Amino acid sequence: IAPRRVAIVSGGISIVDALERSRTVTSVVGMARRPFDPAERGWRKTEYRQGDVTDAESVKDLAKGADVVVHLAFAILSAGDATRQLNVDGSRMVFEAAAKVKKETGETAEPEVMIPLVAIPREFTILKEMIDRVAGEVAAAEGVATPYLVGTMIELPRAALTADEIA
Repeated sequence: IAPRRVAIVSGGISIVDALERSRTVTSVVGMARRPFDPAERGWRKTEYRQGDVTDAESVKDLAKGADVVVHLAFAILSAGDATRQLNVDGSRMVFEAAAKVKKETGETAEPEVMIPLVAIPREFTILKEMIDRVAGEVAAAEGVATPYLVGTMIELPRAALTADEIA
């Protein structure tokens, strides 16, 4: 497996911890609205950039030079419309950034959208359909389709019981 440069648009400490331990990941760039110091957590591969998933330029700059762009989309069905929309728009920003980077540099920054806290298969199906729709809209508008993945993390007890149906 070739070394990977991973950009994280929005994510959590556990994801960065896992990437830091990975032998195939050479560098991680984490973007957050609030400053943090990777060295305080003992992270050696990670650098911090201030930015926001709703800012197209921040996301595009983050995607440049990355092999993978991770977006942890907390698009929980029971959440309010504003939360859901923020995460759908965040996914859109990631797809648009990947398309623009590909058009401008020829590099492929592959989006990986992770949907956490899924409890039942239907939740994942609905959210994946939303993300697939956004990816298709961006591909049509930009004239560039980038490969992408949509996944989930089996975190809840109920999800563990239905993991074979979700994944």
